Amino acid sequence: MTGNSILLDTNIIIELFKGNSSVTASLGTKQSVDIPFAVLRELYLGAYRSSNPAKHIKQINDFLRKCQVLSADNELQIIMR
Repeated sequence: MTGNSILLDTNIIIELFKGNSSVTASLGTKQSVDIPFAVLRELYLGAYRSSNPAKHIKQINDFLRKCQVLSADNELQIIMR
């Protein structure tokens, strides 16, 4: 991973939540962390289906304070939120 920003997928975020040290180290140097809206939906779906939804939803919400969620409009223009 190079550069100052990174786009994460669901698997990497789950590894981050599990405390994977290589993922944590790689993200520590990034100024901008972005996730697609679809990834956010997958994370919440997994949290609601887990044995401890409250814990996982809090984990997701805490993570969202540190990143931007990307979505697309009808013309497929990227919108940062």
